[in-house]
Amino acid sequence: MKKSDTYIEEIQYKQRQNRSFITAMKKLEARRWEPFNLHKSPLSSLNIHIIQNYMLDTMEHTKVTYQTMYVGTYLMNIGIKNWDDLINKMPSSYRKKELDWQLIIFVVTCIVLAANYEEIEPPSIRVLLEHVLSLRQVSHESPDALIKTKKHLSLMKKHINDMQVSLWSLSNFQVEVPSSFSFITHLVESDTNLPSKYYKKLLRNCNKTALKALKLSKFLKLRPSLAATAICIYVARCIIKDLEVQNAFITCILSIMKYSKKRVERIIQQLSDNFS
Repeated sequence: MKKSDTYIEEIQYKQRQNRSFITAMKKLEARRWEPFNLHKSPLSSLNIHIIQNYMLDTMEHTKVTYQTMYVGTYLMNIGIKNWDDLINKMPSSYRKKELDWQLIIFVVTCIVLAANYEEIEPPSIRVLLEHVLSLRQVSHESPDALIKTKKHLSLMKKHINDMQVSLWSLSNFQVEVPSSFSFITHLVESDTNLPSKYYKKLLRNCNKTALKALKLSKFLKLRPSLAATAICIYVARCIIKDLEVQNAFITCILSIMKYSKKRVERIIQQLSDNFS
């Protein structure tokens, strides 16, 4: 068999494989994804904003994967929407604590649960607590002094372990949810005619844009597959200057994801308004 024929077969196999992965992820998404709606919560918008910021800051600080960041945000959504149920499942020693303490335990729990599921070497509870406490002090003591107090550290760890069980239960023991990051990887690889010089830059910038989108509630309400479609096209228009290559990539993405161009363009406009 000629080398060129072998190469074509490899490309076609890779293309089929990517499309199969995307189809499988969309089916899983259809079964398990639920809209992020952080407004339906007894927590104030200020406290929700604090939780979001400290979650993402801590996950970026500990350099967890993008998928861990998404799963952590997914668990955060479940916990905030079901805050009263979550609190009621916790021991009285937690319920009697001030709100600052409760929020810190919640933030660390979301990251621990996501990291334990997704990471080969998840960050320790101590490392996570130290960083969150450095962002928001829960007493007049310095964060370092607080974390070194064995009584505090021991009780915090106990509350985190208790909350993992409660949050895991509220998620119906399902955290295997496809993220926009999962779709982006396969979408960028799906156009086998895309020149290699664009691949790494496109993937890197798509992931950066998806990470920024995690901080905006309007994008959390989108299906990950739809968000990924819009992000890939938005970034492609910024990076791929060759219009023929750009149009071919966009056509490929739309044909695979099967979202209407009009619907995707509305989201691209929102991305442009927020990130340009």
